Amino acid sequence: MNTMHKFLCFFLALGFLHACSKDAGDDISLPSVTYLEPSSGANFNVRDTVNIKVHIRSERPVSKISISILNENFSPVTPAKGSDPGKTDFILEEALVLSNENLPSGDYVVFTSAVSSAGEAKAYRKIRISGMPRRFKELIYVSQINSLKTTVTTVDSAHNQETRLNLNSGFAGLAVSSFNTQVYLATPEPSHVLAYDAETYELQWDYSPPAPHTVVFDIMANIDVVYVSTGNGNIAGLNAKGAVVYTTPVNTDRMARKIFRHDHYMICYQTRRSDLKKYLAAFHNATGFYANGKEIDMEVAGFGTRDASEVYVFANRNDTGMLRAYHVLENTLADLDMPEGKIITVLSTGQDEIMVATSEGVYSFSKRKEKFTLKIAYGGIEHLAFDEVNGVLYASTGTHIRVYDHETGGLMNVITSGYDVRAMDVRYDR
Repeated sequence: MNTMHKFLCFFLALGFLHACSKDAGDDISLPSVTYLEPSSGANFNVRDTVNIKVHIRSERPVSKISISILNENFSPVTPAKGSDPGKTDFILEEALVLSNENLPSGDYVVFTSAVSSAGEAKAYRKIRISGMPRRFKELIYVSQINSLKTTVTTVDSAHNQETRLNLNSGFAGLAVSSFNTQVYLATPEPSHVLAYDAETYELQWDYSPPAPHTVVFDIMANIDVVYVSTGNGNIAGLNAKGAVVYTTPVNTDRMARKIFRHDHYMICYQTRRSDLKKYLAAFHNATGFYANGKEIDMEVAGFGTRDASEVYVFANRNDTGMLRAYHVLENTLADLDMPEGKIITVLSTGQDEIMVATSEGVYSFSKRKEKFTLKIAYGGIEHLAFDEVNGVLYASTGTHIRVYDHETGGLMNVITSGYDVRAMDVRYDR
């Protein structure tokens, strides 16, 4: 069944369900949703902004609207945006950014949901998205002989290894930008973020966080910006030339331990310098201004996007894993179910899935179903990396990198490093 037939069957099924769900004696109609933008079949590229304009009419006030973009499996590829208009006749405009550089080319739909007391109306508009051509280039892993000797090694699709870099320094973090063709390494205090050309491994720039606390705890690459969390409690964003293009307020009483880009926000896990208190903090990504935050009683192991409003927080308390949903605007935390075991590392592998390595094994967490499935019955995995093009999952413990088929969880190979693996990431060729 081709994509168009899948969409048609899906829409017909939705219409049937809505017709059946309406009470026979209820003559109040569902809201009507008419697309003004984009036009049907409009073409977009990854990194474009999709401007959406809908005209909504309703016999009763519309209490909630949600707009997102779905793939052919009807899973969201952008966080949903919503509003609570309380009106009966109005035009709503939203802008959704195709920020996931890994989106494949294909047919997608703009999905709009409008809810009134009469029920929920759903409307769809087909669009076409052209992905960024790419193929798997290599796995990049960092290993350490000792605290003052760091090695960077690449592994190709045939699992051949090549040592590309030997540093006479320690290691604090790794990030890779396929878009910028750069590899970023962070060193311990006094920290430096070193940017290398991913082809030649020539040093391109060197960034040091400002005094008084010149330590880097975490780095992450998001398309063309690499974000750096520091001992001054703030986050700095650097472009491909090493210039600071984004910064949050300095708070020297806190240390920014982990960071995560979520829609229009940077989410940060902080610990207090003077005591054991811990915090979540959210900053506007456009300006760096503080948006919200709260004190927490858990150690954060990683984050994931739930929707436009909420973030998954994977954390531990007394070596027991837990999952929370953090609502950024309301500044609230909600409990979600989590399998037993301490969480070690977290990795998003796609729009719907997050891989979670615990002391009991590696789980696949479906965001759509909010359900955990044991993928690999091997506990204590320290680092994860994922090749989305070929569906290959890399999982390291000590000096061994196990190569798994992501779909089946079957072991394909074992790569042996000369020294303990400290971090891994995947680079694609564009």
